[in-house]
Amino acid sequence: MGTFRDRLDDNATFSEHSAGWGVSFDGDILLTIESDEHLPEGPMHLVLELEDGDCLGARRVEDPDSVAFGVSIAGTYADWERLLTGEEDVARIMTQGPFDVDGPKLKLLSYRSALAELVETARRTDVTFTRLNRTPGAR
Repeated sequence: MGTFRDRLDDNATFSEHSAGWGVSFDGDILLTIESDEHLPEGPMHLVLELEDGDCLGARRVEDPDSVAFGVSIAGTYADWERLLTGEEDVARIMTQGPFDVDGPKLKLLSYRSALAELVETARRTDVTFTRLNRTPGAR
């Protein structure tokens, strides 16, 4: 998670689009990879600590109830794989699924460019999906 955090924090476009995010409200985001046939051992939870254009931290947590967050985005392993390989549109997940997005919808929509850049940063970070043995951006 450190590499992703560093890349996100060093991303000037993300900083520009997320200026004001998390100011006077909880901007931390809980990302949940839900169990499915590709991740049968149980859900995985990641927390991004975001505030005013900065990524202050990114870490895995075992119990999502043990951390505070203002937004949660949950999807199956297959959903995340499609998103991070570019097969799923970032804007679509906000309104039409397949992800469950919980948080201030109007605020999320107003920061959709920041979310898109967050996903683009994740796509540029080395991740291998074991099911298809491919990396984001490699089609």
